[in-house]
Amino acid sequence: MLGAVVVDGVILAQLTVGLGGYALLPQNVFRVVLVTGAGADLGALTTAFVRPGRPTSGSGYRTRSRGGRHDFLT
Repeated sequence: MLGAVVVDGVILAQLTVGLGGYALLPQNVFRVVLVTGAGADLGALTTAFVRPGRPTSGSGYRTRSRGGRHDFLT
């Protein structure tokens, strides 16, 4: 996500127009920033679906909880 924020900052910096001492942004810049944010969200969603699910009992977790918490086996 941080990469999308950096890209959006660069886009905003490059497309800023100075007019009479004021910094103005064209309307298309906001559309581009929304599209890059949506792309980053889709990438995060894809990553969330590709990652493995919950660990099984043989993956280093205890099968029973002690005191309401699960501890790693050491």
